[in-house]
Amino acid sequence: MEAKQIDELVAKYNEGLADPAEVKQLEALIEAGLVGLTSLRELQKLDQQIEKLAVPQPSMELDTRFYSALANEKKVQKQVRFSVPSWSFLWPRFAAAAGFVLVGFAVGYFIQPPGSKQEVSALTEQVSELKEMMMLSLLEKESASQRLRAVSLTSEMDQVSSRVTNALFTTLNQDENVNVR
Repeated sequence: MEAKQIDELVAKYNEGLADPAEVKQLEALIEAGLVGLTSLRELQKLDQQIEKLAVPQPSMELDTRFYSALANEKKVQKQVRFSVPSWSFLWPRFAAAAGFVLVGFAVGYFIQPPGSKQEVSALTEQVSELKEMMMLSLLEKESASQRLRAVSLTSEMDQVSSRVTNALFTTLNQDENVNVR
């Protein structure tokens, strides 16, 4: 839209002759930034009327009502303090909680599937055998870091067999790497 058409539209709006379609078109131009709000007379009139409005001053009664309400609220806050319940109130609850915990441990201890201790010991034995086999296979590797790893695995073993002890002595006596020995 050309500047001349925009000026005509603004003039038509200021005279109060713009139809709703032209008002919508003018709003779109304002949003696009092509028309300033200062060029519209109705908005200038509204702005002048707003400036002429008197600002009401609060009365002294408002101050007294506010401070009395504040004092009442402070009194209420002082009355609503948290107090610790007495031991006679808490003691049965603590006793019941401790009883439930003890019963839970007892039930868990006595209700174990049969043979679970045997399974755990069998698994422990298998893990130690696997560690032993892994340590022996790592000692046979060419890499010094792998052999060092095998030596460090022995510190994790609870019981070592004679094969592990012999392999460690052989490594101690015959390994070419000083760090592994």
